[in-house]
Amino acid sequence: MVIDETTKDVVIRIFNLYLQGKSYQTIANILNEEKVLEPKKWDDSTIEKILNNKIYVGDYERFKRVAKEQGREPVIYPNVVEPIITRAMFKDVQIQKEKNQRAY
Repeated sequence: MVIDETTKDVVIRIFNLYLQGKSYQTIANILNEEKVLEPKKWDDSTIEKILNNKIYVGDYERFKRVAKEQGREPVIYPNVVEPIITRAMFKDVQIQKEKNQRAY
C-alpha cells in the first residue's frame, strides 16, 4: 500500500483539529466550507471513522465489523503500511474521545 499524498495532509489535519477540541461536526463543517477534496461531502460519521481507523498508524484491522458483532476483538496486523500519524497522537485522540463521551 502506498500513502495517498493528496489526502495525507487532510487526515493529519483532522486529527489535529480534534485534539484542539473541535467536534466531529465542526471538523466536517470546516472541511466542507473550505471545499476540501470537493466534490466529497464531509459529515460527522466520516470524521469519526477516520479518527477510529488504525490504518493511519500503520496497522490493519481485519474482521473488525464481524468481530464486533460476535463480541470478539478483530485481528490486527501491526506495521503493515507506513504510518501517517504517530501512535501517540492516535492514543491521545482515543483518550480525548473517551473524555468527550463522558462529558456528554
